[in-house]
Amino acid sequence: MDILIIEDEMLAAERLRILLKEYDSSINIVGCLESVEETVAWLNTKKHPDLFLMDIHLSDGYSFEIFKKASTQKPIVFTTA
Repeated sequence: MDILIIEDEMLAAERLRILLKEYDSSINIVGCLESVEETVAWLNTKKHPDLFLMDIHLSDGYSFEIFKKASTQKPIVFTTA
């Protein structure tokens, strides 16, 4: 399973990465993005993963803004502290 982590706090992103690998070592983290704009660019140029783990509040706004500029048909799990 390919997962994209969208989280602007690096400690939280690393904790998610560790938890996922402990749960299933075959999980592939395809990237870790920090902002709305970075995520929009990624979604518009790369193959979408099987699942998104997405923080609600990112460094440059709320993650919901991503979907005004890009779309996906893949599942999204919203995360927050």
